[in-house]
Amino acid sequence: MRLLGGLALLVLVKGRELEPEAEKNGTKSLSTGCPSFDEVPASEDSGGLWPVFVAGRDYHDRGNDVPELACNGKFYDNWDGDRHSAEEGKCTSIGSLIVNAGCRFTIFDKTNFEGAHKSFDGPLLLPNPPPEFDDTCCGGGIMCVESFLWSCKQHFPDCVPSDSWIVITQLDNSQSNWETDFTFEQIKGTSWSHESSESMSVGTSVEASFKESFFGVFESSIGYSASTGYNWGSVDSTTKSDAKSYTIHMAVPPHEKVQIEAAVGICGSNNVYTQLYRVISTKTGDVLWIGNGDA
Repeated sequence: MRLLGGLALLVLVKGRELEPEAEKNGTKSLSTGCPSFDEVPASEDSGGLWPVFVAGRDYHDRGNDVPELACNGKFYDNWDGDRHSAEEGKCTSIGSLIVNAGCRFTIFDKTNFEGAHKSFDGPLLLPNPPPEFDDTCCGGGIMCVESFLWSCKQHFPDCVPSDSWIVITQLDNSQSNWETDFTFEQIKGTSWSHESSESMSVGTSVEASFKESFFGVFESSIGYSASTGYNWGSVDSTTKSDAKSYTIHMAVPPHEKVQIEAAVGICGSNNVYTQLYRVISTKTGDVLWIGNGDA
């Protein structure tokens, strides 16, 4: 908390108390004015499997109505879900405020998230936010709030990636004495869950961060798959794109019936249909061919 008069600072982030010298937060501004929204990270490493979305940033020192002269002093990048309540008689100063797209900053005029409240929805830049609830500090004119919380609409999936072979179709040439050409439909690309699609719809920076993190978690969790042999560290652009159906042509030998299987990644309700497929003889169980299908 920042004491009245700016004498001290103590902020609670994700259950941790961070002093001004902490490396994660309290980064010193270069006093070059307020950054663009693209310069504020959309997400950060949470220390777990998935990152966490950054809800916004607040600056300690006095702001200015001119953005080029605002966003001064140390700043804090706040995560989705962060909250803080000061001790009685104390409050947190906010000289400049940035709220990321899809996120909300809510302040209260009493401690423990009670009393009157006001919310600020992103994307929003307030280079010199006016005091609310008649609370000011540091010589007056700087917003000072007794409790606050951050929240975002966008969320990363709560799942652990896996992959496996799934059956696409069977091609039956067992009654023919001749090699026969067949066609089948193979889905390639990623089919997103409703929740993931909603999160990515917030904005381009959120979508880019979501997809980069999503496939990054596949790489770190699976790597070179022992189940399918697929290399999740080298996912091609087609697989990262939205799922589409492609027609594949294949010649099946005489007196043969084959089963076509595709390597698919799964994380919750998100399905990643890779280009990798294999052809298996239903008579012997042997893998006759394995490789990428040509769109």
